[in-house]
Amino acid sequence: MAARCLRFVSRDERDWSEGCIVADLAVLWISLDGQLVVGRLMDLLETIRSAWGFTGLAPRSIVAENPFGNLLVEDVSGRIWRIFPEELSCNAVASSPQDLQRLRSTPDFLTDWEMEQLVSLATSALGTPMEGRCFCLRVPAVLGGSYERENLDTILLSELISTAGDMAQQINDLPDGAKVKLTIV
Repeated sequence: MAARCLRFVSRDERDWSEGCIVADLAVLWISLDGQLVVGRLMDLLETIRSAWGFTGLAPRSIVAENPFGNLLVEDVSGRIWRIFPEELSCNAVASSPQDLQRLRSTPDFLTDWEMEQLVSLATSALGTPMEGRCFCLRVPAVLGGSYERENLDTILLSELISTAGDMAQQINDLPDGAKVKLTIV
């Protein structure tokens, strides 16, 4: 839904100028048809905290998102983490925003982050995902899923982050090569 931002407010309706914390923000929007919509900026951060907190990530803000739902997330200490749903992983990749800037200028990182060939394949097969959705692997690569057309789909970004985090936590302590049974309910 297209909308324009009216003002930022905290949960207890304090004005933005009073210095509310980023983690308590909400946004008031007016949609193009004139209806007031209250959207919470923090829903995705809360999903990240809940799904990936076991890794040590305490998210403060989302720095970037790619078409496959990979996220670069700044934590409360300023470190930058990458959530890589198709690999069921979440790791610190930079110690600061400046460090991330250097990393983002490297060809290896850019190729891995932009996923141009995979995005092209997914877009030609599935079209452009609707707002709030991203491409995904139906079966994560780390569980044997392929980076081929038959394993591509779209999903709500929040659902991908939550599901990938849940699966990652379940297999976190398993040794490499361990057999797992994936049950979809």
